[in-house]
Amino acid sequence: MVMDLKGNMMAHGATKQLIGKNLYDLKDTEGKFMVREFIRIANTKGSGWVDYKWTNPVSKRVEQKSSFVQKHETFVLVCGFYK
Repeated sequence: MVMDLKGNMMAHGATKQLIGKNLYDLKDTEGKFMVREFIRIANTKGSGWVDYKWTNPVSKRVEQKSSFVQKHETFVLVCGFYK
């Protein structure tokens, strides 16, 4: 997925309905603000990993997920996998 530094979704390969939405305040199933963490990592380190819990669309269960975050200009690129 691709978002801007304010949490606005610019592109999402799996869920097109999220494009154009602001997800800055989105929490995982345990209350973690993962989009805020994506942006924090992008702004402070440029890139890094964020762990959180999310519903796996295949298993339909909440599972541990890790996403790699990479800042590019004014965008945050995020790619994740379920553990």
